[in-house]
Amino acid sequence: MIKKNRPTTPTFFFLSITAIVFALSLQPPGTAFSAEMDRAGFTSATVCAYCHEDIYESWNRSAHSWSYSDSTFMDAYRHAYTDTKGAAKDLCFTCHAPTTIVTKDFDGAMPITKEGVTCDFCHSVEDVNLSHAATPYKIDVGGQKRASMALDKSRKFEKTDAAHQAAYAKWFNKSEMCAGCHEITNMKGVVVGGTYSEWKSSAYSKGDYAKKSVQCQDCHMARIKGNPVNPSVKKIAKDTVPDHSLSHNLARLAGSVTLEIVKAERADGGRYVVEMAVTNVKAGHNIPTGLPSSSLTLEVEAQPAGAGAVIMRKTLGKTVVDAKGSALFTDVDAYIHGAKISENTSLAPNEKRVVKFDFASIPQGKVSVTGKAYLSNSTHNSHIPLASVEKK
Repeated sequence: MIKKNRPTTPTFFFLSITAIVFALSLQPPGTAFSAEMDRAGFTSATVCAYCHEDIYESWNRSAHSWSYSDSTFMDAYRHAYTDTKGAAKDLCFTCHAPTTIVTKDFDGAMPITKEGVTCDFCHSVEDVNLSHAATPYKIDVGGQKRASMALDKSRKFEKTDAAHQAAYAKWFNKSEMCAGCHEITNMKGVVVGGTYSEWKSSAYSKGDYAKKSVQCQDCHMARIKGNPVNPSVKKIAKDTVPDHSLSHNLARLAGSVTLEIVKAERADGGRYVVEMAVTNVKAGHNIPTGLPSSSLTLEVEAQPAGAGAVIMRKTLGKTVVDAKGSALFTDVDAYIHGAKISENTSLAPNEKRVVKFDFASIPQGKVSVTGKAYLSNSTHNSHIPLASVEKK
């Protein structure tokens, strides 16, 4: 349910109900709470929720909803702001609080800024032009709300008695809509987070996968159970909505890669060699993707009979270095000081790679081998399991 910070005294409750009933009596059907919409600026997501509660609840679970308020981002932003003598405010907020593209509220004084990638920003996008890297989005503030559905055969504005007019925009079904923030070029012109270009160069974008192109939204905004509009506002036949949580959950990530033990045998000098194949079977971009804090960790455990287990780990990902060639270990340093990507071992879509683990010494006898893969993030100190395999 929607939560708002409002007084709860009986007097306030009575006055609020009276005001709402009076306001609704003056509006045509389907325009509940339309008076709270900002006709000249951005409207709060909590206002959108009056008519689109299921979509709001989905968005409220997403990284988009806390892209500004997340403490990790705020710590990184303070670091970047200091290092760049304030220049980072324009760059960081363009994606983490994109309403500032219009409002210029870089101090976070406006409540809409704190909503991060809020509903009304995306649904106010009128056009996308990726050749304008600094400002790829053309925004129609306070105007018609754009979305992915075909509202009529000509796909023009639909005049209704709803709280706002709605229009079809092709970008809502295109990966370019995401690319404005998910193709990260740093302050030195280095693409330190190339999720969009990874997809663009893959079979998913070219239509070679299942004989059709697969866009970002097809995976990250798959349809889930829900009402597009609250039934109390308007009854419509559809009972599913695009997943605005962006499907970033454990169930969605599980099985992104597959593992296979292709070799596990003794070698010269008492060594024990394991070769494990890892394949990116599910992602339309590299694994890992995004900024260099993310990595794919591969782990092999060799368990000799009657002896202690021995574990080896290897990581796949990208290394960003500064102008002197020194590795940069945080995303903010990679964004500010990264001069080039010295190494990128991430797995491309559908790529299979065999990784060798050479154990120096394993006791004689039968050895059981277990392989694991998990997604790691050094910034958030997280480890998400993706796959496992066992060979006895």
